[in-house]
Amino acid sequence: MNEILNSIKAETAATFIGPHITRYHFGGKEDHPDCMQIKKDLRETIVTLYRETAIYQYLSGVSLGIDIWAAETVLDLKKEYPALELYCVVPYSGQADKWSSKNQARYAHILHQSTGVIQISADTYIPGCSRALNVFLVEHAHILIAAFGRECRSKSGSIHRINIARENGNRIIFIN
Repeated sequence: MNEILNSIKAETAATFIGPHITRYHFGGKEDHPDCMQIKKDLRETIVTLYRETAIYQYLSGVSLGIDIWAAETVLDLKKEYPALELYCVVPYSGQADKWSSKNQARYAHILHQSTGVIQISADTYIPGCSRALNVFLVEHAHILIAAFGRECRSKSGSIHRINIARENGNRIIFIN
């Protein structure tokens, strides 16, 4: 893990935040026009950041929703921009254990194709591991790409990560 950590430079890294997939008004339906727009905006933002600011490292918590969409977008863009790097930062190794088999396969593919995987906590969920993930992502990325719009609640993990980013002086880009 130290080797991977040494590879990540906050000044050239970005991370993502958004609500859980079920909290979007489109109910997690990825063929919904609003979901497709989020994915399009993600792609455009990643390309613009790479071309204009040399941000090439992306950290994803690989949870269902924006993290999965962003990870898949970075992996797809690597075909055109091979310098892009995707680091999967997971709160614990069993994160996807209760997901559908389709989403577990998607998750496994992303982890396998990523530049590196960092596990924050133990093999199973423990209290505080999500908070530790939020802090890690914000401390290791200069830019936070936020996609939540009206779906974000004032006490959600998304707001928590945005507040940590503000306190840390991170640049926050809101999409959608």
